Amino acid sequence: MIDYLIENKEWIFSGIGVTIIGIFFAFKSKSEPTQTTQESTNTSQNNVTNNISISQSPQPKTTIEEQVETECGEDNLQSLKDSTRILFIDDDTSFQVARILKSAGWVHTSLIKDVKSLDDEKIVSSKIIFVDIQGVGKKLAFTDEGLGLAKALKQKYSEKFVILYSAETQGNRFHEALKITDDALAKNADPYEFEQIVERFSCK
Repeated sequence: MIDYLIENKEWIFSGIGVTIIGIFFAFKSKSEPTQTTQESTNTSQNNVTNNISISQSPQPKTTIEEQVETECGEDNLQSLKDSTRILFIDDDTSFQVARILKSAGWVHTSLIKDVKSLDDEKIVSSKIIFVDIQGVGKKLAFTDEGLGLAKALKQKYSEKFVILYSAETQGNRFHEALKITDDALAKNADPYEFEQIVERFSCK
């Protein structure tokens, strides 16, 4: 190869030779893209794909307020606070959640110790009714106290939301009231958990 270059050096380094060699290398470089170019192209394609995937992924609502705004359409949380009637039936008049809800803007929140009739005006006018399992329902002689009362309320007023709560950790977990009522929580749950339930059911 070296002997060939020496013998033909005058032709190779002439104008024609240099031109032909230049064209040959230019053509070769165009037909074989470098690895860097290919990697850059692949990276760009991946970025486009990832961006499309991210933009198409729905962003979940993270707060109860946002869920209420979405589910209630034009209604907003403040108007729901102004209009929703909430009733607690609890023989413990020192239970503070009703007062806390009222202070949080749910102005039509009230608490009564028990009911003499399922047609009590406060029951009829309330949309969300919280029933303590112990100590209530006695005036209507329910054997299961609050469980019996809650069951009767839900059967009579299926459009209302009846929620059970209790300080007891033991009890009949298979009682029919637990199956037909709308929710249940511990009496010592944080007040914001009660408010989350109110917000969730307020516009339904």
